[in-house]
Amino acid sequence: MPSDEGLEIGLDAFRRKDEQSFENASAHSTLGIRKLTMKTCPFCREDVRADALKCRFCQSLLVPLEGTRENKDQPAEGRITYILDRDLVRFAKFTAAVLAVFLVVGAYLFGFKLESALEKVRSTQQELTTAQEKIASAEKDLQAAQAVTAKLKGDVERVLAEVQRVVGEISSQRILAIAMVAGIRELTPQQQVAAKTAKEQQPDKARSGSRGKLWLAGATIRIRFLDGDTATQESIKAIATEWQRYANIKLEFVRMGDSDVRISLDKNNGAWSYVGTDALGVPKNQRTMNLAFTDRRTILHEFGHMLGLIEEHQNPKANIAWNRDLVIRELSVPPNSWDREKIESNVFRKASADQISSDYRDFDPKSIMNMTFVEAWTSGLSLGSGDQLSESDKAFISKLYPK
Repeated sequence: MPSDEGLEIGLDAFRRKDEQSFENASAHSTLGIRKLTMKTCPFCREDVRADALKCRFCQSLLVPLEGTRENKDQPAEGRITYILDRDLVRFAKFTAAVLAVFLVVGAYLFGFKLESALEKVRSTQQELTTAQEKIASAEKDLQAAQAVTAKLKGDVERVLAEVQRVVGEISSQRILAIAMVAGIRELTPQQQVAAKTAKEQQPDKARSGSRGKLWLAGATIRIRFLDGDTATQESIKAIATEWQRYANIKLEFVRMGDSDVRISLDKNNGAWSYVGTDALGVPKNQRTMNLAFTDRRTILHEFGHMLGLIEEHQNPKANIAWNRDLVIRELSVPPNSWDREKIESNVFRKASADQISSDYRDFDPKSIMNMTFVEAWTSGLSLGSGDQLSESDKAFISKLYPK
């Protein structure tokens, strides 16, 4: 153990050393105190109190983070201390949370829009596929339509050729009908006797007198069809009864029983009629009129004969400039093949006095009673082109059958 004297000597030495240290500290009082009582903010580099927990300039926390074991073991000099601001951490967390929300919502909305866009793309692709299929189908239909059109064109051309052929035949038959009308309307001697007897026995039908072949004004003429379908018969009736609007005569169509006029629709027998009351001299089982053509003009023309009118070109007052050589040449060959006498009788010869009533009207080129002739035959005069009763037809039939 040390002695008391030694202990005292040690204490004196310690006091002297402490006093020396105090004197040194006092020499540097201002700078030392400042270093001991102040420190620098690691964030804004401003001086703050050494015991401050928060920087009064940037409001950052100055609480030191505990380092790793290795950092603690390292000397303080040269060691870097990081100080974390808790408010900044809170703000960072809040910002991260908000950002996360935006990311989630954005991802959802973007995903939703993306799904909608994908759905629209798929729908558009489906529509495109459908449109392509329709286009392909339309192309097939167009090809089929073109084939049908080509076939129809061929059919139309054949039909037109057939129509032209038929029109030619009809034209020939109409010319041939001249012979049938002009020839058949004349009664045989036996029929003339029968007609005279019938007129005497039926004073309510026939008009007395030697001239003309007119029915009694106001008489009822019974007409019966021998053949033909109902629709055609009704059409003929509607057209024929137009004469009743101007003539004091009644046309009564019957289905059976006695009849004065009998009509056949034989397509192979032309269009003709006996004139007026000559029909009474024809046996009851035979036709007195034939309508191979049932157009309006033909019907009105033949019923005009039935009422006693002659062919207008045979009107005694007609002065037609016939091209005789051309008419003879063309009617001498098929389909007519008429001899010179028949041509004279049917075309050039005018009606005799016993065939017409007295004071026959002036020639009317517009009359429904004109036959249709080629204009080259008549030196350009148009005959038989209309299908209506002319004003002369109306006035003349009213005069023949007055009310």
